[in-house]
Amino acid sequence: MIKSLLKPGPVTLALFLVIAVSAVLTHDPDSRVSIALALLAVLIPGGLLVLFVHELGHVLGGLLSGYRFVALICGPLSVARVHGRLEPGWNPLWSLYGGIAVLAPRGGRLPSTRETAALFAAGPLASVLFGVLFAALHFGLGLDEVGRTPSGSCCSVPAPGSWPSVRSRGPWPR
Repeated sequence: MIKSLLKPGPVTLALFLVIAVSAVLTHDPDSRVSIALALLAVLIPGGLLVLFVHELGHVLGGLLSGYRFVALICGPLSVARVHGRLEPGWNPLWSLYGGIAVLAPRGGRLPSTRETAALFAAGPLASVLFGVLFAALHFGLGLDEVGRTPSGSCCSVPAPGSWPSVRSRGPWPR
């Protein structure tokens, strides 16, 4: 029972839920703890999404090169072909948490060097394309302007004389 609870799926889910609930319950824009929890609540699924896009790139590259899909493991989740059907499930091993795409050559033939190179290169290519797409959306939607003042600075900074406790706690609000 305990061993099954310590597998990647339940641990990741529990960790994410604790962080997300804590971020909601301690919501205070001036609290470093609240900001850190909110960042973690975004970074965990965001990191898993980046891993998934990378591994999916390997899968698509392999399928286009004539490979057969066997399994995809990304973070706590897995999808495997079992008896011709795709079955979702939990990743059983921590060593595979960083992701793995498993593909096999079709028809028992050895793939060419070009087909193998396409399989390997497709993951990083998908990551780069995802980054370019995300950056285009970010800047295209004007999200880089959020929080900017009319003067163009990223935040409104009071004059140094109005910071009586700068030396004791730093310039960041608490």
